Amino acid sequence: SGDQQIPVEEPTLENKLIKENLQKNNSANMASGFYVIVGAFTNEDNAHGFMQELNNREYNAKLIYNSKTKFHYVYLLYTESRGEANELLDKLRIRSRPDFEDAWILIIK
Repeated sequence: SGDQQIPVEEPTLENKLIKENLQKNNSANMASGFYVIVGAFTNEDNAHGFMQELNNREYNAKLIYNSKTKFHYVYLLYTESRGEANELLDKLRIRSRPDFEDAWILIIK
């Protein structure tokens, strides 16, 4: 019969952990907690480009997709602590780097 094999992307450990968390949580496909967002993109390539740009400048930026909002978010921190998220947001704003003046916290319950 005409069964086609669909190539499966080998998930990294981090992706596996994120996916496991997601399944337990919510319909947004994101682990519950606080994300310090520095960019939100509908286009995945643009999100990847921005993440790379930040990582080239010594930031530890990561990317996650929210299936509810259909946005690819570039974030610098994921934490279960609101205080920790606020602390990083304040640091980013105090440095008043133009790249991060629009940083915000995404809360996933």
